[in-house]
Amino acid sequence: MRMVEYNLPMIKDEIIQLNPWWENGYKNRKTISRFGYVDKLMGNKTKLIQLITGARRVGKTYILKEIIGRLIEKENPKSILYIMAKLPNISGREVMEILDEYKQIFKTKKLPKYLFLDEVQDLKNWQTQIKYLYDNYSMKIFVTGSSSLVLTKETSKLTGRFILTHVYPLSFAEFKLFRKTAKVDEYLNIGGYPEYVISGQREVLMDTIEGILYRDLLSYYGIRNPVMLKDLLQLLCDKISTPVSDKLVARDLKIDIKTAQFYLQYLQDVFLIYPLYREGRSHKKVKGFSPKYYINDTGLLRLYSKTVREGHLAENAVFIELSRKARQERSEICYRITEKGEEIDFVDNGRLFDVKMGELPIDYREDVVYVVKKINKKHPAKQIKIEDLLLDKVVRFL
Repeated sequence: MRMVEYNLPMIKDEIIQLNPWWENGYKNRKTISRFGYVDKLMGNKTKLIQLITGARRVGKTYILKEIIGRLIEKENPKSILYIMAKLPNISGREVMEILDEYKQIFKTKKLPKYLFLDEVQDLKNWQTQIKYLYDNYSMKIFVTGSSSLVLTKETSKLTGRFILTHVYPLSFAEFKLFRKTAKVDEYLNIGGYPEYVISGQREVLMDTIEGILYRDLLSYYGIRNPVMLKDLLQLLCDKISTPVSDKLVARDLKIDIKTAQFYLQYLQDVFLIYPLYREGRSHKKVKGFSPKYYINDTGLLRLYSKTVREGHLAENAVFIELSRKARQERSEICYRITEKGEEIDFVDNGRLFDVKMGELPIDYREDVVYVVKKINKKHPAKQIKIEDLLLDKVVRFL
């Protein structure tokens, strides 16, 4: 790659502020660990780029800072460079320009040993330049992005060079760490957006979601009617557990089908909703049927639904937990319609999950949600507390 002379205003001060561990006397602030992600990301000792995706404000930056906190205990802090790409003076710049600034700060020709690029989609030509760095330098690179655009055309240049990790809002196990003690009904109602879990202020969650909905609409998607996105999100929140077609969305929102498809894709691209397709042969999903849509967080579901029920919150929470594990196992989950027309909520590699509320034997507490499904006479269902399923304390299948 030809070196370029950059004549843009210097961002030395911004870079120094983003990397306080370069200062003598810096003390690493201990935080609550999201060790499931951090251990995985730090456990890979290969050169492969760590590409981290997930909705905005789910904690990707928090995870990067925890990794940095561990690194500075054993590495030279000045060998670690962190960049928040969405900051006004940094957004739109190139990675190589930022690295030139780094070299000027330390009056060195060496590049950092560790490079962290947060919200990388805001940097110009990032994929080409990261490929160049990967191919030509001994550098460990961590990258985060808040849109699935990062996973499509923009990562085609990085094929075979990265490992993907998708970050969800807090799991129930993490929620208990953040709240110190918690019951499952609290988790279902509050959800897992970290700032909301810590503050408990409804406005924090509203600001978070509206920031996700409205940021980058024009620059990346050309969307000029963001109010329609909010209407669509509310519609999907009220349709949990029900297949939703493009035609239904178009009819209810009074828009054409192409617009409905475009808006549905946008909500998926920013990881606010996830589709669940019907199971076909060989346990593979079939896209010929309308999918169900689940929300990325039960707190968000409660916030935007007009008719939310505890059973829907429980079902959504189980979906997210199964989805989290399916990504780790590289498997797929679907819903099933039996030959008798009965519906099973989730099928995961042949394992069946159905979320029920209040349809339990008398010796169980009525205020606790269970996962229960009778498969057949030879293999009766196991009854599993949702709390245990979300904490992964029991066998995960029925």
